[in-house]
Amino acid sequence: MPVWVIKALAVGPGMVVSVVVMALTLVAAPTPAAAGVALALAGVLAAAGLGATEGPAASVLLGARRLRPSERDKLAAVLTQLCTAQLGPPLVEVGVKRSRAIGAIGAGRRTVVVSTGLIEAVVLGDLPARQAAAAVAHSAILAREGLTRADLLFGCVCAPWRVMRATAGGICGRGASCRWPGPRGSCESSW
Repeated sequence: MPVWVIKALAVGPGMVVSVVVMALTLVAAPTPAAAGVALALAGVLAAAGLGATEGPAASVLLGARRLRPSERDKLAAVLTQLCTAQLGPPLVEVGVKRSRAIGAIGAGRRTVVVSTGLIEAVVLGDLPARQAAAAVAHSAILAREGLTRADLLFGCVCAPWRVMRATAGGICGRGASCRWPGPRGSCESSW
């Protein structure tokens, strides 16, 4: 079974809810506006599926941005090792996400997003350049082999579901669990 099918099954409930919400929203909208929005959505999803909007999709869905020149200088040893293995720029686009976690994630066909925590760990010497290169190379290989190809597309399709989950999480409070009355009293649900 292809990897994208397994991933689609994993996010299936969110995809179904998102498609139903969008369909109901388009049905309720005036016909010319609904047709225009439907065509625009189809165009965005087709572009995301073909990888044409990979950079902007990674920016929106993952909170990633391009490497700044200072960050590129800090990661020079790591990027050199990646280029030696033919896993670095320009074959793979490296982006940055603000996070304390030390790691990298592949997204789309040729995007790897590293955390600011990884960059800081390399600069401070807590993480040797070889180990940082190994973390980034792992994500680059996943992206280059097509194992993350559909992730950004699924993220675009599931956007309404993610908004609903975030809203419900905000209403319930972070870290707290909602208590919904059920047949046996209350049932905890974590968002």
